[in-house]
Amino acid sequence: MQIVDSPLPQFFDLDGSPLDAGRLYFGQVSQNPVTNPVTVYWDAAGTQPAAQPIRTLAGYPARNGSPAPIF
Repeated sequence: MQIVDSPLPQFFDLDGSPLDAGRLYFGQVSQNPVTNPVTVYWDAAGTQPAAQPIRTLAGYPARNGSPAPIF
């Protein structure tokens, strides 16, 4: 059996459904991510910072209304 891994992380609501129109915050380990954010990027090179919170679309991080990777 071969497993296909998604290139994008998917986030889920408390009821197990994909988080739609949610807000993602990324922060320092064991700290409040809203008050202790870390910089995340839209590209692997780290040249396009992503403003937090990052919105979700069907559970995926979204940029300009389309699913997008975050780094």
